[in-house]
This record gives sequence, C-alpha cells and structure tokens, in this order.
Amino acid sequence: MQIKKILAFHWSPVNNTKRIKKNGIRKNKNGLYCFPLTESHYVDKFWVDLLNNSNKKEYNGFIFKLTESDMPAYFGNWLGATNKDKFEKEICDLKTLKKRV
Repeated sequence: MQIKKILAFHWSPVNNTKRIKKNGIRKNKNGLYCFPLTESHYVDKFWVDLLNNSNKKEYNGFIFKLTESDMPAYFGNWLGATNKDKFEKEICDLKTLKKRV
C-alpha cells in the first residue's frame, strides 16, 4: 500500500497568520520546518504549550498535507535544525516518514 499523504504542523508567529492565510505556507531554499501530526494528543499539544509558554511571541499551528512531491525532508525535535540551517534531508518518501513517526 502506497502512502499518499501525511498531515504536518507548521508553526509560525501569530503576526504571520494573515500572510499565510492569503499566500499559503512557503518553503525557502532549505525547505520548510514542520512537525508530523502524530496520533498522540499529548505530543501534538506539547508543541503548542512549549512555543506559547517559552517565547515572547504566540504561535499558530497550520496543518497541511505532506505529499511525495514535498520530499525529501528532514524532521527533528525542537533542538534540531530549523529552515535557517542547511542539513541533509534523509527522509526521501512518505513510507520512510511514516515509519519514523
């Protein structure tokens, strides 16, 4: 069975919401930093709490579908790379990503 899509969060400061709703989420030359949506409410809510409680800014999470055309990708934890960093994108398909999540 081929996996056709996986849902992911892209976290962005609240002041970017209007622009993202108008123009969509755009990746830069290094890609887009996002987090796969898990089946765990506690894991997914962790990011909301962490970002909104540890920063001076408030964040909104935008949920979108990852497709094969979005690959290759890199997914890390909050200590990992951001889209400002250059890094090797080791996940080349949705099947590999599904195994990692």
